[in-house]
Amino acid sequence: MTEIPYGYSDSQFYDIWSSDGTTTIFHPSSWSGFKKLGAQAIYHDGSKTYKSEIVWSDGTIGTESDDSGQTGGEPGGEEPSFDESMLISNPSGEKFETVRNSLTFYKLGGTSIYTGEDIGVISNYVKGDDGNLYLLCVTGGNSTNNYLKLEPIGDSKYVAKLPQLVMIEEYDGVKYGYYASRMVRENIEEKPDSIFYLISETEPNELSFTLESDGTLSMDTKDEDVIMGLTYSDGYWTGYGDAMLSDSLVSSRKNVLPEGVELTKWMFEYRWANWSEYGTMKKFLDVAVTDKEIYINNPYNQDSDQWIKGEIDGNKVTFNTRQLLGPDNETNRYLYFRVGNLTLDTQSEYYYYADADKLVMNFDAENRTLTTDDLVSLYISRGYGQRGYNVNYDFPKFTAYTEKVSKLQNPSFTFFAPDDNYDNYGYSYIQVKIPATDVDGNELNTQNLYYSLYVGDDAVPFVFDAETYAKDFTTDVTEIPYNHEGYDVYPASVGSELHTVFFYFSTADVKLGVQSIYYASDGTVYKSDIVYNTSTGIDDVITGFDKNAPVFNIQGQRVNPENMGKGIYIQNGKKFIKK
Repeated sequence: MTEIPYGYSDSQFYDIWSSDGTTTIFHPSSWSGFKKLGAQAIYHDGSKTYKSEIVWSDGTIGTESDDSGQTGGEPGGEEPSFDESMLISNPSGEKFETVRNSLTFYKLGGTSIYTGEDIGVISNYVKGDDGNLYLLCVTGGNSTNNYLKLEPIGDSKYVAKLPQLVMIEEYDGVKYGYYASRMVRENIEEKPDSIFYLISETEPNELSFTLESDGTLSMDTKDEDVIMGLTYSDGYWTGYGDAMLSDSLVSSRKNVLPEGVELTKWMFEYRWANWSEYGTMKKFLDVAVTDKEIYINNPYNQDSDQWIKGEIDGNKVTFNTRQLLGPDNETNRYLYFRVGNLTLDTQSEYYYYADADKLVMNFDAENRTLTTDDLVSLYISRGYGQRGYNVNYDFPKFTAYTEKVSKLQNPSFTFFAPDDNYDNYGYSYIQVKIPATDVDGNELNTQNLYYSLYVGDDAVPFVFDAETYAKDFTTDVTEIPYNHEGYDVYPASVGSELHTVFFYFSTADVKLGVQSIYYASDGTVYKSDIVYNTSTGIDDVITGFDKNAPVFNIQGQRVNPENMGKGIYIQNGKKFIKK
C-alpha cells in the first residue's frame, strides 16, 4: 500500500490508525533511519486525481521527492565507509557513576521537537589510563552505550573534538554510523517556531568541558542554542541532542545504610487519594532505626539497596524531599524520593498534589510507629526536578510488624473463563482469592506468602515452566509469590487478594486446586488445605455462555470479534481479556 485511505485503521489498530483527522504510523524498525519524511494528500474523483504539495519533515515544501527522502548514510542510501574501531565501548580506567542533568531535545515527528529538562539520567565517565576522560554518550535521554573521548587541555579543562562515532545500527544487513557533533540552532523561515540544528560552518566542531573538584563534569557552554547532537554520517541532525549537560557523582548523593544496623519488618499502609475504591493497601518493608536516623527501604523497588532517610528529633522524624535512591534501569533514570501536600477540592472531590520541601511525621519509639495527621503523599519519582512519579503513596502510615500465625485461611476460586475461551483465543484463565490474614485475623507478611495450583488428580503442584511463562519467570515455578505482578500471573488489582492466572490449555471440565503456603520467619511452613473447584462455592462462574452473543468494549461500544485488539471486553454480561 502506498496510499493510505483517509480515516484508515488497520484490523488490529496496531501500526496505523486515525483519529480526528490525524493518522499515526509506526515503522517496523526506526523512522530515525530516514533523513527526512514527506507527506502528501491525494484525492481521487472519478477519472481525476488531485495531489497536494509534499510537506517534508525538515519544514520544506516541494512537489516531488529529491531521493525518496533518503540520502547519505541513511537506510535506503549508500552508506559511506567508516572505521568501526573508532567506536569506544569499554575504555580502560577508573569509572565514576554519575547523575546527568541536561536540557534535552528529541524529535516527536515532522519539525516538532520536544525540549525540556532531563534530570536524573543514569550516566558515568571514565578517567582513562591514557589521561583522557571518557563520557558516556547519552542523547535525548537514551544511552548509546558508547563513550565520547575528552582530551585534556589544562586546568581541569577537557575538549571533545568532533564528530566522533558513538553508535552503529544495522538495517537489512547494512551498518550505519551515528556521530556526536557540536550543533547550533537554525531558524526555518517557513516555520519560525520550529527547532532545528546544524553543524556550524564557521565555528570549530568541538565542545569544552570542566571537571570540578567535587567530581562534577559539565559542558562549558550554557547556551541552549548550542547542543551536543546526534547526526547521521553526512552530518544531518537525527533530532536528538542535549544542551547544558552536567554529570555529578552518585556516591556523594545517594543514601547509604550504615554498617551493622539491624533491619526489622514494618508494615507500610497507604491509600490513593483519588482512587478510594482500592481502599487501604499494604507493603512490608525493611526498616532500620538508629539514635538519630531512620532508614526505610524503597517501597517501589524493595529488592534493591535503596533507602529513604529520616532524621529523628524526639518524637518527630523529618524526611527531606528529593533524596536520590538508586537506578531504575527500565527508564534509564535515577529514582528519587519526594513528598507533597494534598489539597481537596470540595466541589470536584478531587485531591490535588503540590510539592513540599519536607515531611514531618509523628514518631512513637515505644510502639514503633510513624504517623501523620496531615494530608500528605510520598512518591517515587523518575528524575530530580520533575514530579514524573512512578508511583505515589497517599496518607502514609508505618508500623513495626510482629509476626503471629495460627492457621492459614483456605483460598478459593472466584472466576473461570468461558468454556470456549481456549478454542477462541488459545488460552484460558482463572481467578483465585488468597487471604492475606490467618484465621484469627493476624496480618501475614505477604513477602513470605505463596500459592500453588493443582491440575486434575496430580498430587504435585502444576509447574509454570520458564518457556511457556517466559514473561513471568526465569526458572520453573510451582509456588507463585503473592506479590508477583507479571504478564500471565498477576493480582486482579493493586492491593487485592484476588489473583489472575492464565493457562495455555482448556480449563473446561478440568479439576483445579489451589493452596496457600506461608514461610514464617522462625522457619515454620504453614499450608492451607488444597481447595478444588468441585468442593467450594465459586462466586463468579459463567454458565449458559453464548459464543455468538455480541461483544462490547469497556466503553460500551459494540466491536467486531474478528477484529478485536488486545484489551478487556464484555460478552454475556461478563468481562474477558483478549491478549
